[in-house]
Amino acid sequence: MATLKKNKKRNGKIMYWAMVRYVKWAKAKHINLNTDSITTARVRLNEVERKEKELKQGLEFSWTWGNNEGLTLIKQMTFADAIKQWLEIKAINVSEGTHRRYIITMKAFMNVVGDVTPLPSITNQNIEDFKRFYSKFHTPCGININLRGIKAFLRWSYDEGLIKKMPKIKMMKEPKPLPKYITEKNWRDIMELEGLGDWWKDVFRMYVTTGMRRSEVLYGCIDNILKALHL
Repeated sequence: MATLKKNKKRNGKIMYWAMVRYVKWAKAKHINLNTDSITTARVRLNEVERKEKELKQGLEFSWTWGNNEGLTLIKQMTFADAIKQWLEIKAINVSEGTHRRYIITMKAFMNVVGDVTPLPSITNQNIEDFKRFYSKFHTPCGININLRGIKAFLRWSYDEGLIKKMPKIKMMKEPKPLPKYITEKNWRDIMELEGLGDWWKDVFRMYVTTGMRRSEVLYGCIDNILKALHL
């Protein structure tokens, strides 16, 4: 339930606020009741309490004391508002490099969909527009990196009830790199290198003759090899 708080300004005047707590929020939400009257503050607190459930679902409101309509109006969350909130959460849950990548991705996304567009208006077409726009500048691999960040953001929005439907995000087809081969001449040249130690040459011979994975030779244990051979 919302609680009434008061804040003393520098001029000594008391102003009242409503505070709403929710287990999913890192910090409480404070709503300015814009009054120094305890009677008026209690009336406005009741208005906040009537909308407390919707507040916890992520909706924002324009309160009767803050608009000319005399009604409590729903303020639709924009992409910029939701992204700011999501990035604040991610800042303490991912590495600095990943967070920096998310910031770049979200700026690119807003460049296409707009920052003041209501978040609930997101559609599959917005995703396709993003792919089409950046295909002029980025490779499919680069676009897919951004799409993964967008998907993480939209999944969070869906889980928080900010959007009713999760858009379909289809990754772009990435070209498969052609396999690289070592020719017989390359192999002889490697084995004849004076700067390459005998240990490494033995490792390379094992790769060629056994088809082992790269890490098996370097990190494998001889005991395991003996057990595998039943020796």
